[in-house]
Amino acid sequence: MSRSPHDLESARQAERSQSGYRQQLSRLDQMLENGESWSGNERNCAFLNLGTNHSSTAQVHFATVSALTGLNFLEDSRAHALVDWDQDGNVDLCTTSRTAPRLRLMRNESTNENRFIALRLIGKSCNRDAIGARVEVKMTGQRPIVKTLNAGEGFLSQSSKWLHFGLGPPPADLRTAPAIESLDVFWPGATQPQSFRDLKADFFYEIMQDVPVPKQLARRRDLSQQLVSKALELPGTSDSAQILLSSRLPLPPLSFKQFDGATQQVVQGEGEAVWLNLWASWCAPCLRELQEISSRADELRAAGVKVVALSLDDFEQPNVEPTSLADAKRCVQDLKFPFIAGAAPAETIRRLQFASQQIFGRQSQTDLPASFLITADGELAAIYRGPVSVDRFLADAATLSADPKGLMEAALPFPGVWFDGRRRSVPIGMVADLIDHQAAQEAADYVRVHQSDLSQQPGYAEVVGYLGTLLAQKGDLEQALEMYRKALEADPKAVPVLNNMAWHLATHPDPSQRDPQLAIQQAEAAAKLTNYRVASILDTLATAYEAAEQSDQARATLDRAIEIAQQREQTELVTRLKAKRSKLE
Repeated sequence: MSRSPHDLESARQAERSQSGYRQQLSRLDQMLENGESWSGNERNCAFLNLGTNHSSTAQVHFATVSALTGLNFLEDSRAHALVDWDQDGNVDLCTTSRTAPRLRLMRNESTNENRFIALRLIGKSCNRDAIGARVEVKMTGQRPIVKTLNAGEGFLSQSSKWLHFGLGPPPADLRTAPAIESLDVFWPGATQPQSFRDLKADFFYEIMQDVPVPKQLARRRDLSQQLVSKALELPGTSDSAQILLSSRLPLPPLSFKQFDGATQQVVQGEGEAVWLNLWASWCAPCLRELQEISSRADELRAAGVKVVALSLDDFEQPNVEPTSLADAKRCVQDLKFPFIAGAAPAETIRRLQFASQQIFGRQSQTDLPASFLITADGELAAIYRGPVSVDRFLADAATLSADPKGLMEAALPFPGVWFDGRRRSVPIGMVADLIDHQAAQEAADYVRVHQSDLSQQPGYAEVVGYLGTLLAQKGDLEQALEMYRKALEADPKAVPVLNNMAWHLATHPDPSQRDPQLAIQQAEAAAKLTNYRVASILDTLATAYEAAEQSDQARATLDRAIEIAQQREQTELVTRLKAKRSKLE
């Protein structure tokens, strides 16, 4: 008797179906992976609060002022922050976008003479930034204006920690202007507010907790002279793009076929870095790139680099006349290419695309030419889209011996400081991808080599446990048990792993490979973790008892499983369990 455990995709779908929120989150993730935008080419919107309509309901009405304010940019914007940048009393706006320009500063050039008061709070017994403080400004004859100092506002944004209060336009006769009657600060943790009087409009104040007199600050007028508005000039486009990774990505094995039909590995452990170049005979930039490689072969060899040029002529390309490997072979011969050349199999291309997806978080097609810098240990160090010069490649290859700090600095196109340390990038998704494409042996090898890094990642026990099940189904119980044990080391309470391990130990077709006692141990652990309330797990436990020739325990366990399955109306399972029970009589 055999059965198939849930595959990884079924498990993922079940998890995503738990709530509408998870479903929508999954859809957004898929959009990003496909290279789509969330914005839908919609313009940014800005709304003006018109206040509460007291004539009917207590609803607040808004009017769109998107075009009037100049904020209706056709950008994929994400966050905004408020700040009086030039300290003229008008609040300015900073915006960030996924598209260029990534950062905008929009100056508020309103010509009105509205009054204001701006406060900078400094805590003493509370946090120094006074986050959480609430301020009430009371004007004569008007309702109080209330603001709270927050540590973050909106999506991924933090406005200035200055609290800016708009006090409205001055009356024609300043003698009748509403005065600031009082200003109360409710400091975090304090039981009573700290009150201030005699504050004037149109000034900046620094207020320190428990200090009775606020400090009036002068405006920095020089800031306004540094801001020059100019038209946006986007950088020119290019057919080439390169990225040197700050943390290298271990690759699974990559194979290719030489033009004579022999299969070979891209990385052969000979101590040389590899320039893996993807090209086609119909691609003019590809041929120019191969020509430059040929002419500078001695420099590449001296740098410890070998080139593996793999043709994609067998792949169909839109708007390109079909070519064959014979065309590719002829090109290589004409160029007298001095390095290894051959054909790229679909599996190798797919693995390279998946590796790129782990880095960029999106799926992409392989545009030609494309190149990859791979270390002698089989780790991806750099990716190139479009033609790459030999000079650029040699410069990147020179970083392969750099220490972690030097590598991180080399990866940046400009000087800077990393806020986090170097992290080795070994995604558990690489193992899942190998499993999904039935490369169980390669997945197992990948887990063994990179176990210390992989075991720290979420989902490790689930993925490696499923790998064990796949190996068991292929008849390789020894490797299956190894993967099961690795999964349980990371998560001893992984019920699916315990259950599947027990099942295969109890039902392996080769009697010499069965271990009924260990199967009972694992199945009992799974049953205990589920409070003996899951019929399929009790079925596994009964099967283990049966394999150990403990018929009484097997029958009792099956009776319990049948009872639970009937309560949950699992009709097919009930039928199967009853048939199994009858054979034990």
